[in-house]
Amino acid sequence: MAFKQRTVISGDYNDLEEIVMKHYGREWSLVADQEMGNDSTFEAKITKDEALDEYELEDIAEFKATGESQYLAPVIMQDLCNAGLLEPGEYTIRISW
Repeated sequence: MAFKQRTVISGDYNDLEEIVMKHYGREWSLVADQEMGNDSTFEAKITKDEALDEYELEDIAEFKATGESQYLAPVIMQDLCNAGLLEPGEYTIRISW
C-alpha cells in the first residue's frame, strides 16, 4: 500500500459552530449532533455546488425552525458551502475541550 498526499482543511469544532450560528441564527453543537466525545475528529468531504436532495432540504428546514439536528453535520456543511461560507474540500475538525 502506498501513501498518498492530500490537502485537508482543518479547524476546531468551535469554528464550525460559530459559522452555523452566524448563518442560521441558531446555536448548534457538532459534538451533540454527531454524538462525539472529547479528543476526537469529525471528517467530511464537501463538494462545490452539490445540490441537497429533498430529504436534506427538509432536514435543513426543520433545523432552521427548531434548532434540532441529528447526524446533520455533513448536510449543514454542504449547505454552508453552497452558500459560499465554506470552501469545498476534505475537512478534519478537531473536538477537544
